[in-house]
Amino acid sequence: MKSPKTAYSIGKNRQPSSYRRSLLSLLMQRLRSGLRFSTGYAFCSFSVILCLLSFAFLFSCSQPSPVREQLSRAEQVMETDSRAAALVLDSIDSSTLRGEEAALYAILRTQTDYKNYKPLTSDSLARIATDYYGTPLHKNYHAAMAWYTLGCVYSEKNDDINAINAYLQAIGLFPETTNLYFALAKQNLGIHYLNRQMLDDALNTFSSCKNQLIEAGDKKRLAYIDYYIALAFLYKEEFEKAKELFSDVWNNDNTSNFLKGEALLQLAKISLYDDKNYPETLNLVHRHIAFTDSTFMGVDNNMLGDIYFETAKYDSAYWFYRQSLLYENEINTLCCNYKKLSETASLVGQTDSIASYVSSYTILLDSISEIRRTEEIASIQSKYLLETEQRRQSLHKRWSLVVFSFSIVLVSLLLFLWFIQRDRKRKSDYISLCDEVRQSKLKKYENIKETLDSCCSVFRMTAAFDMMTNIQTKQDFHVDKKVSNLIAHDINTCFASLRTSLKQEAPAINEKEFFYITCDYLGFDTNTTSFFLCSAYSTLTSMKSRLKKKMTPELYSLFFPKK
Repeated sequence: MKSPKTAYSIGKNRQPSSYRRSLLSLLMQRLRSGLRFSTGYAFCSFSVILCLLSFAFLFSCSQPSPVREQLSRAEQVMETDSRAAALVLDSIDSSTLRGEEAALYAILRTQTDYKNYKPLTSDSLARIATDYYGTPLHKNYHAAMAWYTLGCVYSEKNDDINAINAYLQAIGLFPETTNLYFALAKQNLGIHYLNRQMLDDALNTFSSCKNQLIEAGDKKRLAYIDYYIALAFLYKEEFEKAKELFSDVWNNDNTSNFLKGEALLQLAKISLYDDKNYPETLNLVHRHIAFTDSTFMGVDNNMLGDIYFETAKYDSAYWFYRQSLLYENEINTLCCNYKKLSETASLVGQTDSIASYVSSYTILLDSISEIRRTEEIASIQSKYLLETEQRRQSLHKRWSLVVFSFSIVLVSLLLFLWFIQRDRKRKSDYISLCDEVRQSKLKKYENIKETLDSCCSVFRMTAAFDMMTNIQTKQDFHVDKKVSNLIAHDINTCFASLRTSLKQEAPAINEKEFFYITCDYLGFDTNTTSFFLCSAYSTLTSMKSRLKKKMTPELYSLFFPKK
């Protein structure tokens, strides 16, 4: 339970709950009003602006965590100062890390330990990184570094099989082939091939690595690669090529003293086993002893034993072979020692030791055969190639699906735009046509109006117009058949052109209705027109309603303008 002080500190400066609820309801109401859109619109402009502002707010507020900043700083300084990187990593509580941060910490911690020459006894830390990143379909730098780091651990443990698998995975995941670690992964892979006597694979890998180092201008690492290429040629018994490269390494100013000593030792081997130049070999061995520390005394004593064995000085040879056993030797030198001891023992009267030497030699030879296990490595290579091809095919399928989907969307969008454009053009053409028709009708109605006015002017000069005027001014004027026929004749004569035009626009209009139209337009009232047409007043009133149905609104308003 929280203390009262804690509870107060957490809850202070807060508004009452009712106030917060009112604010929340107001906010939700505004959101709903903003996100509401009417039919026919895909999105409301307010909702779009609100979403954009929300995303901008989220991204602007997101800051990298302090741990991530420390990891980035350690990653930056690791290449130039691995001890400083280790100090940065020491300040991080690794027990709180999860996900990507834990994976990156595992990579950096293992790499700094490796660069600071701390023994890597377990792969558990590096496995955190490889378990997190796995083998993604897309190339990823940190995923590649995770597998490279795991390979470094197995290299330290002399586990060629797992190291080869890790380096193969790393090489396939580096996004850039110009990266230093890409070249280092190839270099280490070649060394493990060399350990397993897979000489062709080693040479191919070293050659590829050398080309990249030449492009990068890294002369120090070039000398290192030249040494291992020469070593591969030596194992293939191509002594001339090996001798030339070892000499280049020895004479290279960028070569470290350690590597110079190694090159000198290999030149001594070529002089002994290929040239059979024992004085030269003896000179090179003594130079090597003087140049290096006691680390390689086992190999030096073994070679001195071989020199004295070849010159039939068996007691000296036996003594140097025995001396070689006092130093730490790699398994091939040790196996060779026991073989030579078993051969020399009978020559110096040490027959009791022969069985022991032969037994040790046999055990070591079996161990060497077991270590090489080239079939298992070939299986790893095949598995790697298969996984790489499967990833490539999977990636190709995904890209194909993306391209196909994009093409479908693009084609659909183009069709949609084409239909919209076509519909717009159709509507535009329709509107233009309607405008033309309307303009044509207006022009026609203007012509009818001109014709009507012209006919009216002519009719006003006739006797029929005077008769109609008298009928309107003198309601007792007698209209007989003769007067009616005269008026009708003059109207037909004066309004003949108008009647022709009106017949085209409103063919349903009869003669009596035509007379009613002309009389009304001339200004005669309904009573006067009824006298002339000899029709009842109500008949003419209903006639006007019928004309409204027979004529277009424009034509009707032309003859019966609003007063």
